Amino acid sequence: GARPHLDLPGLLRRQLAHAGLREDHIHDAGLCTMCQAEEFHSWRRDGAMSGRMQAVIVPTGGAA
Repeated sequence: GARPHLDLPGLLRRQLAHAGLREDHIHDAGLCTMCQAEEFHSWRRDGAMSGRMQAVIVPTGGAA
C-alpha cells in the first residue's frame, strides 16, 4: 500500500514560472524537513509534538 506522493518542489516551480518568474530565478535548496531532524521541525515526522516554523519570501529587485 504505497501512499500517494506529491512533487512539491516541482509543483511550486511550475506555479512560480506560471506567475511570471524566470526559471533561472527559482532556487530549490533541496532540503527535507522530515529527513533532517537536526535542522527542521516536521509534523510528518513528529506529529502534534513538532515545533513550528515560519518562512519569508523577499523579492530582491530586478526583472522577474
